Formats: sequence, C-alpha cells, structure tokens
Amino acid sequence: MRQMSAIGAATTAGLARVDSSLGRRESEIRIRRRLALLRGRYGAAEETSGLWRLRFVPEWLDASRLPSGSRIADESPSALNIARGMKTGVPIFCETQTRGRGRRGRRWLAMPVGSILFAVRVPIPSSPLGLPLAIGVGALRALESEGCANLRLKWPNDILDSNGCKVGGILAEGVGDGVATVGVGINLLMTPELRAAIGRPAAGLVSGLEGEQRRNERAYAAATAVLDSAMMFARGGVAEFLPEALRRHVCATGEQVCFRGGDGAMRRGEFAGFGERGELLLRGTRGVEAHVSGEFSEDDVSGG
Repeated sequence: MRQMSAIGAATTAGLARVDSSLGRRESEIRIRRRLALLRGRYGAAEETSGLWRLRFVPEWLDASRLPSGSRIADESPSALNIARGMKTGVPIFCETQTRGRGRRGRRWLAMPVGSILFAVRVPIPSSPLGLPLAIGVGALRALESEGCANLRLKWPNDILDSNGCKVGGILAEGVGDGVATVGVGINLLMTPELRAAIGRPAAGLVSGLEGEQRRNERAYAAATAVLDSAMMFARGGVAEFLPEALRRHVCATGEQVCFRGGDGAMRRGEFAGFGERGELLLRGTRGVEAHVSGEFSEDDVSGG
C-alpha cells in the first residue's frame, strides 16, 4: 500500500490528535489509518509519483471539545445507524460516512474530515411534524455565531448559503415511543470532484481548501443547538420557531415556486408561509393547500 507523503508533516504538526494513553506504535497506526480515509476521496488527496499528498490540512474531531459524552467514529456507514443504539441526548460524530443518506433515499455525500456529520436521539412530542425545521433554525443560529453569515433555510430540512447552494441538511427518522433519531450533515469543504458527485448545487462553509475550518468549534455549536432546539420542540412544538424560519426561508411569502408534493405531483403557485405545525402552505388555483411532505423543484431558484 502506498503511503501518503503528508504522514510525516501530519504527525509533527499534530493534525491527527490521539489519546495520550496510546503507545507510540498504536498512535502511528491510528494516524495512518485516519489519513487513509482521505486517499482518493472526492479530491481530498492527490497522487504524484506514487505518493499521496493532502490538498488541505485536516482538523480531526476531538471529543474533549465536543458536547459532554460525545462519541467519534473514524469511519461508519452512517452516524444515524450508530445513534439508534445510543442513549437519548448523546451525539455520535463520524469523520467520514460510507453510506450517508438524506431524504427520499438519496445518498449524502460529504468530504471526509472536511464536514460535520453527527446524529443523536432526541425526545419529541406526539406529533414530530416540523422537527427538522425547528432544528434547522437552531443550527443556523449556531453556525452564524461561529462566523458563518447569510445562511438560509429551505423547507423542510435544508441549509443554504447566500447563493442558494446547499451546505447542510437535517434528517429525522426512527420516530417512535416519544423519540426520534436526528442526523445532521454540514459541508465545511467543497471540491469540484465532490460537487460533481453530488450532482446538485452544493457548497462548503469554508471558502477554498486553505480556509480556517474551526471544525471542532462549529461541531460543538451545531450539536449543542440541535439538542437545545429539540428540547424546546419537545416542550412546545414548532410554533416558537416559525417566525424565524419564515424570515430565513429561501422563498419569500407571495413568491412563485415549483413544488413537488409527497404524492409526486408537480405544483406551481405562491409560497404562502407555514402552517401552525410547520406544514408548507402553497396558494394555487384551488386556494391555499397545506403540505406535510414534498420538496421544492430543482427548477426553483432555491437550488440544492
């Protein structure tokens, strides 16, 4: 197996943080294993003369800088899968996912060690409708507090940048017995290779591969916000989040949009805001209709 030319630099620069209890040999193995996650993945590393060189400086997640009790998996099919077996309120972070998933069975692709990927089980009221919207509001507040400006929401669960490109998403599943499993994916870094693999307008929060990631700080802020927002949602539902969700939404009230409902039918009409439970309201030829599932069409200006 070819080795990465960045191994020595990564070790001396402390790019792969390891527990002090690990022996030197075990530490070296872990560093090599972690760096191997980046090889050949969406342009994260490039091969030259038989050697691999990283295109960005990876900031590894550090459990001591994340919410108390958090766990970290170097590589997993999906953080959602692990979270299902964990206690409520304990986040599981992944450095990379091999089978990450989004809404409607789509794959969730992200830069290994260049994104924030985590899942957590949270308490919910009898009706979980509106949970992703509530968590989206909390996530936006947290990311903006960490220097990520001009972010917007797209119903029901997307986070967009100022250009309408998707930078994050929220997925709630496994709903039952008063608990839901929530998965969050946030792009920090984006390469042309990853954007091409996604096949939709997508971007990272960091401008270029040389930008400051502040990955641990932003991961801490996002996870804490998700937990706090979920607790607020469990107590009072989505109502208190709706004014801010509407203000931050990519479509303004009265704007003409294309929308594909949960039944698969395409509709055109005016975005009329949100219902009291977080439903999307669309004004068409038959008046205002409420939708609990569906998504904006790719023909819409919101992209993503």
